[in-house]
Amino acid sequence: MTWIIDGLKDIHDKDIIHRDFHSGNILIKDTHNFCIGDLGLCEIDDGKSVNEDKKVFGVLPYIAPEVLKGQKYTKAADIYAFGIISYEIITGLPPYCDIPHDQYLALKICEGLRPQSKNYHVPQLLSDLIKQCWDADPLKRPSAEKLKNMTSKLFVDISADRREQNLFSNRDPDESGISKQCAQADKLNKKVAQNSSKVTYQTHPQAVYTSRHLNYKSLLSSEATHKFDIPESLHFDLDNFDIYEEDGDDEPKILEPEDDNLNA
Repeated sequence: MTWIIDGLKDIHDKDIIHRDFHSGNILIKDTHNFCIGDLGLCEIDDGKSVNEDKKVFGVLPYIAPEVLKGQKYTKAADIYAFGIISYEIITGLPPYCDIPHDQYLALKICEGLRPQSKNYHVPQLLSDLIKQCWDADPLKRPSAEKLKNMTSKLFVDISADRREQNLFSNRDPDESGISKQCAQADKLNKKVAQNSSKVTYQTHPQAVYTSRHLNYKSLLSSEATHKFDIPESLHFDLDNFDIYEEDGDDEPKILEPEDDNLNA
């Protein structure tokens, strides 16, 4: 995550917006070297907030809700995509992979739906960071520079704790720190190894992870958003990713929408 946001910061520092940021555009050189590719749709940030032609192009799960509603792509929309990418990296699950990527999903995203996996434990500090990135209000999302500072600090803290543990093998990480949270999450998530060597999932035949033109402007108008009925097929629960055994009464650290009414 640190190296990915570092690349996005370089793009934003040049006042450029990527506009099609998703995991398929991240190229891996080696363990510590990542490149952000496919800059064919990037544009200079002119400060305008209106997408005059209302055209949307990209991969639906990574597109910010305000863009789906017809507002202009901004750096904050790239940050939203980074939040979705971070969720995917941590959980190993592509966002919304078990449902169609259609106008109904677009509507739910605009109403507040975000990826969630109730059976995967995520360190709370990382969960909080991701939730900031995909906030419904673009103005509340952190900048790429702030995210770089945040992720770099987490990385430094983890590295320092590991060095101390190597020197003092009987010393536990700070219980309130990222190292402790990661250790707890790893312990719980390793249960997947009892059944499989990797996370497995089935992708819905109408889940699309390639960039395409999307035209939902009439559906996502302010009036249509309140009047449109969501079909039962979209009343889903990502619990079908039941890849872990239940662990007593422990509650996992999960990523959830803020509004409980959105958990259909």
